[in-house]
Amino acid sequence: MPTPLEAPSQTRSPGLTFVHVSDIHFHFRRNGSILDRDADIAHQLVLDASRLTTELTGCDGILVNGDLAYNGKEDEYVLAHSWLQQLCDGIRCDPLAIWLVPGNHDVERPASAAIRDTLIRNLRSPASEKRINDFLRGYLEGDDGENVLFRCLQKYNEFAGGYECPVSAKKPSWSKDLPLNDGSTLRLSGLTSVITSNGDDDDRANKLALGEFQVANLREDPRIAHMVMCHHPMNWLLDASEVEPQVNARARVQLFGHEHRQQIDTINNSLRIVAGAVTPSRDEDHWEPRYNVLQIAVLKTTSRQLVIKVHPRAWDSTQRKFVEASGGAIREYKLALPDWNPPMSEESPASKIATSETESAAPNADSLLAVTSARITMSPERRLTYRFFQLPYAVRMEIVARLGLISDQDQGVTDPELTRRFFERARQRRLLDQLWDELKIRLGLPDEQNPYREAGRVGGPDA
Repeated sequence: MPTPLEAPSQTRSPGLTFVHVSDIHFHFRRNGSILDRDADIAHQLVLDASRLTTELTGCDGILVNGDLAYNGKEDEYVLAHSWLQQLCDGIRCDPLAIWLVPGNHDVERPASAAIRDTLIRNLRSPASEKRINDFLRGYLEGDDGENVLFRCLQKYNEFAGGYECPVSAKKPSWSKDLPLNDGSTLRLSGLTSVITSNGDDDDRANKLALGEFQVANLREDPRIAHMVMCHHPMNWLLDASEVEPQVNARARVQLFGHEHRQQIDTINNSLRIVAGAVTPSRDEDHWEPRYNVLQIAVLKTTSRQLVIKVHPRAWDSTQRKFVEASGGAIREYKLALPDWNPPMSEESPASKIATSETESAAPNADSLLAVTSARITMSPERRLTYRFFQLPYAVRMEIVARLGLISDQDQGVTDPELTRRFFERARQRRLLDQLWDELKIRLGLPDEQNPYREAGRVGGPDA
């Protein structure tokens, strides 16, 4: 597994910094060959993001807003993995610090059986329009929900599983809590807009269904600022009238892709960013590769605010590199947050909250308040999961069989549920330490401390 470079020696900027990309469209027959027209764009993005995040004194992760692949093929995710690891090395962030959602190009079309297309046509019919959430929930709760609607995401899930971002009929969305600089939480939620995606998708008669159950957990909490990722913007959703009000009211930041052009809007107290495409189709009228760097932090003056700085980057065809997008470099947005103070604790430096912009000690953080240097720490289980998915499927099954983690009840069960069962059994049987060692040996990793093995406590902290 690649090891990230050492972080820059300068003082970290407050809050969190992300590289935000979408619509990369790795194509197994095109990318990586001498005929690849987009290879230089992908390479220049790594160089540009490396320079920019160094100026910003570090980066905490990568947000991929869908369409990582072109046809949802295994070889395309091999290419994607290689490029993402190059990007991680360049921006000096942990190679596990990647979060992603599926796009329509991550759907493997040949895996779309006729029964799936029939189901989608029924969901899109005028008769279903008023009960779209009831119908969709019924399909997902049924015995065939996984096989019919999610089998076409099998290769995507194989890739996303390593980053704890797989999706399934029983869990079509995911969330991850990330630390903000005042001790509060940025809750990142990944939504799946391609449950009903097929070759007929459009933003008119053949829209997609999200399901209000995917946004039901965006609940108001003064300790939490919500940020959502979803590939398709709201105008592509059949049930936008049900899901959009919840997202607008509860999510401070909304990240979308798909439309291949960047757009940033504020809606009430929410910021909506449509990413633009890293490699849009060259047949498009306004072909312009784009990506963003986002800085997110909490500012407290007389009241709390979530401050988002957007660094939009665009391809310059003359200079053959990414530059500041036209219309200005940094765009800054301030969104109101509810009053909240962290619990007072001697161990928590975040308990001493500064009260003005001038008290910030961080360089180049003129409007961002440095309270703690919020950094994302990867749990042992996330690292274990990442390593598990680095191995071929046959090798993974050999390991779980050796550890006795396979059951007759697993017949017909597919990932990601199958992997969840393996890990749960390993935890219950206090075998996580052995699983860690097996993966270390198979991947040829150097000696390291096993986090699941403590003196007198085999299986470690999560056993």
